[in-house]
Amino acid sequence: QAVITGNELLTCTNTAITLDASTSTADGNFSYLWSDGTTGSSITVTEPDTYTVTITGENGCKDTASVTVEQNITPAVATITGNEILTCEVTSVTLDASASTADGNFTYLWSTGSTDASINVTTPATYSVTITGENGCQDTASVTVNENAKTSQAVITGNELLTCTNTAITLDASTST
Repeated sequence: QAVITGNELLTCTNTAITLDASTSTADGNFSYLWSDGTTGSSITVTEPDTYTVTITGENGCKDTASVTVEQNITPAVATITGNEILTCEVTSVTLDASASTADGNFTYLWSTGSTDASINVTTPATYSVTITGENGCQDTASVTVNENAKTSQAVITGNELLTCTNTAITLDASTST
């Protein structure tokens, strides 16, 4: 009796599968012939397909078993949204990766170590998130948070001394930054 054992799903992390027919039984010593021409008791496959093994016993009796190997390499797509500028008034920004997509329930891993869908940041830097799907497929997105917190400097020029003869002065703030 021909029997094939082994994982039947190729993924991003499981890119090769060993199909094993060594638990098959037949009369006396028997031979193996796989659909790809291999004659050993096992084969390693890297492509989705239907694989068949035929065992032939010493008495010439044959039996065949087949297995269909499928593939799930649905890609992960990491996306980060959110304000990317820190200012004097905006001292914290939220970076959100919840619009990312991947196979099944997927995980987040931010460069900060957070595993949440979003993070709040208060420091200018480049932040990245890696999305990993159930099939092991990953994608990484990065965003640079900049800071525009240049303080303003008020400068007023003009004659600041009022006297009996100088009853009006002009103050000029046009050189302020």
